[in-house]
Amino acid sequence: MRFPTGSRTPLATAEPHREVAAGARRYLMCRPTYFDVVYSINPWMDPSKPVDPRLAVLQWQRLHDVYVELGHTVELIAPVPGLPDMVFAANGATVLDGRVLVARFLHDERAAEAVAYLDWFGSRGYEVRQAAWTNEGESDYLAAGSWLLAGSGFRTDRRSHAESEEFFGRPVIGLTLVDDNYYHLDTALAVLDEQTVMYYPAAFTPGSQDILRGLFPDAIIATDEDAEAFGLNAVSDGHHVVLPAGATRLIAQLRASGFDPVGVEVSELLRAGGGVKCCTLELRDRLPAQRSPGAGLSVVVTSVASDSHNWNLVFLQLTLEELGHQVLNLGPCMPDELLVSECLRVRPDLIVVSSVNGHGFRDGMRLIGRIRAHPELSATAVVIGGKLGIAGPGGVRSRDQLRSAGFDAVFEEDSGIASFKIFTERLTMSVHT
Repeated sequence: MRFPTGSRTPLATAEPHREVAAGARRYLMCRPTYFDVVYSINPWMDPSKPVDPRLAVLQWQRLHDVYVELGHTVELIAPVPGLPDMVFAANGATVLDGRVLVARFLHDERAAEAVAYLDWFGSRGYEVRQAAWTNEGESDYLAAGSWLLAGSGFRTDRRSHAESEEFFGRPVIGLTLVDDNYYHLDTALAVLDEQTVMYYPAAFTPGSQDILRGLFPDAIIATDEDAEAFGLNAVSDGHHVVLPAGATRLIAQLRASGFDPVGVEVSELLRAGGGVKCCTLELRDRLPAQRSPGAGLSVVVTSVASDSHNWNLVFLQLTLEELGHQVLNLGPCMPDELLVSECLRVRPDLIVVSSVNGHGFRDGMRLIGRIRAHPELSATAVVIGGKLGIAGPGGVRSRDQLRSAGFDAVFEEDSGIASFKIFTERLTMSVHT
């Protein structure tokens, strides 16, 4: 999708020398027990050059220990014989808000890794499925604030961008790679915090460079030497940035920009075209909507169970965030029972139900009964809007029925977003008084 110009300014306001706070993270890693280079699927791999398995394990272990020393939690997935690249855990999936889209690898040599990730996440209660299109996980999908930066050009199929946008309920910004030495997005760009990235412009098409300049005008730009050292294959917790020790200029730039760079040696893993980030899959569990004192509302946005559209939810999320509210977007096709359980856990100030498929009235009547059946949600503000009937607006009678059933407000197609904004303003005032 095209990013909406001017819709979210925070991504373009990074400032150097600021104080940034580190956050504890959860990572998934895979010990390089079976690491080797026995085939070549990227320019870095040369099966004729022997690998030192002991050194690879030592370098991996040091990276693991650095994360632990920084206060992060590291989970492990068991390595599988015959899958030498499984050490590169970031390729295996993308994890956002407790939902997992497992990779569908381009090359047959790595295809079986997906089974291990499906089993690992499935056995731990995650909502998980495998991508329908070629998609190499977090190596080509990097979260930046509410966006997903998505790479294509060598591995991940562009068609997977729409699939990921729908699955995660986040706007996807496509970036096209042109240099096969930087075959995954995470070899050419690293997200440092919600507002800041570092990247290597020559790895991208001119159009993608324009997008990055527009979104991140204060980004850290990597030199040829630092890019070749895999310095952009880095992991940041918002303050500490773990990256290959050979990226000396990047290390200096990061320090000057207020980050704390931590250099590690990954030379043996680089023989397979992997580095720090490749070895590290971030586990982003779903967080409850939270509100700081004096801020806006905590809002859950979702659709009715039969509605698979996502654009309307993204629009609502961006609109509410611009008004200063905290938004948890549960995405489309949300089963009633799952929506209720999430709201019981999150306890939002407002639940916004959107429908554009014409079944809003029917599904809304059923849904509101299930929400109001729980005493904990009996006083929670719940609104519904969009196309509520197949034939168009249902009129006063339908709106009255929905209100009588328990909705606090009904916003049909003909009432516009202005009425919805007024409602949220009034609700904000009541919550804070």
